Amino acid sequence: MSTYFSIPTEIGEARIANALALGIPLKLTHMAVGDGNGVVPVPDRKQTSLIKEQRRAPINTLDKDPKNASQIIIEQVLPADVGGWWVREIGIFDDAGNLCAVANCPPSYKPLLSDGAGKDQVVRVVLLVSSTAAVELKIDPAVVLATRKYADDAIVAYAAPKAHTHADLAPLKSPVFTGQPVAPTPAAGADVGQVANIEFVASAIAQAMAGVIPFLTAIPAKKLVDVVMVKSIGLMEWVDVAGTGEFHGYRTLRCGALEFGTTAAPRSYEADLVGGLGSKTSQASIWAWAQQNGHSVAAASWSAKTFKFADVDANTFRFPDLRDVFPRFTGTDADNGSARTLGAYKGDTLKDHNHGLIFSSGVGGTDVVPYGAGGSQAIGTRAVTGVVAAGIAGAETAPKHTAFNPRIHL
Repeated sequence: MSTYFSIPTEIGEARIANALALGIPLKLTHMAVGDGNGVVPVPDRKQTSLIKEQRRAPINTLDKDPKNASQIIIEQVLPADVGGWWVREIGIFDDAGNLCAVANCPPSYKPLLSDGAGKDQVVRVVLLVSSTAAVELKIDPAVVLATRKYADDAIVAYAAPKAHTHADLAPLKSPVFTGQPVAPTPAAGADVGQVANIEFVASAIAQAMAGVIPFLTAIPAKKLVDVVMVKSIGLMEWVDVAGTGEFHGYRTLRCGALEFGTTAAPRSYEADLVGGLGSKTSQASIWAWAQQNGHSVAAASWSAKTFKFADVDANTFRFPDLRDVFPRFTGTDADNGSARTLGAYKGDTLKDHNHGLIFSSGVGGTDVVPYGAGGSQAIGTRAVTGVVAAGIAGAETAPKHTAFNPRIHL
C-alpha cells in the first residue's frame, strides 16, 4: 500500500451514497491542513477531524481528473501570509462541516514572511469516488485564490476556441475598444511601449506649449495656457474672476475697448453699441466685464447716450447706445466745476461769447448803431454792433466730423 494516499471517511461514503440515491450532489466546500501533531498520520475512515488542524479555508478548484473519470482533483492555495507550521495531513469538508475525505502527504514546511521566506503553496488531493456525478464540482470564485494554472486554463478555455473574436474580447492585433477604456498614466517623459492616455497627452501639450502662444480655430472651453491666439478673434487671455461679474474662461485682451466700426456688420470680436440686446451666455465675457468695471445698471435706469449696460433679465442684457454723440475724456465740467463721471452723458452747449461788427459811417462826428440787446456803444467815428448769423445754423453744435459705427471689443 502506498505511504501517502487519500480515502473517503465513513461519513463521506455515506454522504456520497445518499447523494446518488437522492440525485442531490454532495457539496464539498472546504479544505483543512494540519501538522499531524508532529508525525505523518495514516488516514482512517473513522476520522471526523484532523489530528491537529492548522488552517481551514474554501476550496480553490474542484474538477474531474481528465485522465480518470472516477477521480476528482481538489486544490487549495496557502497564501504567503499564513504558515509557521508543517503540512502532514489534509481533510476535505462538505457544506455542513462534515469531514468527508482525509489524506496524508510528505511533510512540507509552510513558512511565514517573518521566517525570512515566503511562498504561495498549492495543496492538491486526488480523491477516488464511486461516481463523480455524486459530487458537485462548483466553487465560489469570490472567496478563493486562483492558481496561475487555473487562470491560464480559464483564459485558454474561454478565448482560444473563439480565436479572440468573442464580443467580450478585443483582438490582440489592431484592437478596437468601446465604451471608455482606462489606461494608467505613463510617467512624465515616457516615450516607448506605453499607451498615452488623455491625462498624459494634455500634460505633454502643456509642457510643449510653455512660453508659446498656441493658434486655435475655436475658443477652448477649458484652460490650456494663459494666453491663446484664436482664428478671426485674436489674442485671448484666461480670466478667473469671482464675485461681481464672475467669469471663468477666455476673453480678448481688448475686451471693453471702444471701436470705430468701419464695416457694415460687427466683426466676430465686436458688438454694436446701438442699444441692442446681448446674451449672457454667448457674450458672457463682455457682460462680466461691464459688471466688474461698474458699467451695469438696472433696466429701468438705462438710457441712450450713456455708457451703461442694462440688466434686462436672467439671460439678456442691453448694450449702450452711443449713436450721435462724440466721445470725450473725463475731467472737470467747466459749467459746474464737478468731475465728469465715467460713462456719463452731457448735452451740447455753446460757450458764452460776443459777436461784433466794426464799420465807419463815412462822415464826421459819432454814429451810434444798435448793439443787439446790449444797447449801443460808440468809439469815435467807429462803432461795434451785435450781429446774428442766419442761414448757416444747424439743429446742433458740432465740428466737422466723419461718421463710424459705434462698437465695443468683446
